[in-house]
Amino acid sequence: MSTLNWTGLSNCCIAPILRSEREMPDHPLPPKIPVVDDSKCQACRVCEARKVCPVKALVTIDPGEPPFVDGNRCYGCLICVPACPFGA
Repeated sequence: MSTLNWTGLSNCCIAPILRSEREMPDHPLPPKIPVVDDSKCQACRVCEARKVCPVKALVTIDPGEPPFVDGNRCYGCLICVPACPFGA
């Protein structure tokens, strides 16, 4: 005896369709958070990368030290990467 659902198809025909939808979620990949290369960073007084960052995710704790990217603020637009004149 086969159980029919409202479309007239048996449940065994519906289950593979539902499983394939769960395996392929329709959402974007996580953002790419840039990392400051300390060996290239010149610890500029006015960081050009921070100036262009729309959320000010580049944070400097101590003056004269390289900044770091705050992953809680950064959403991965990568505008800051080409803005650094030293490629850090």
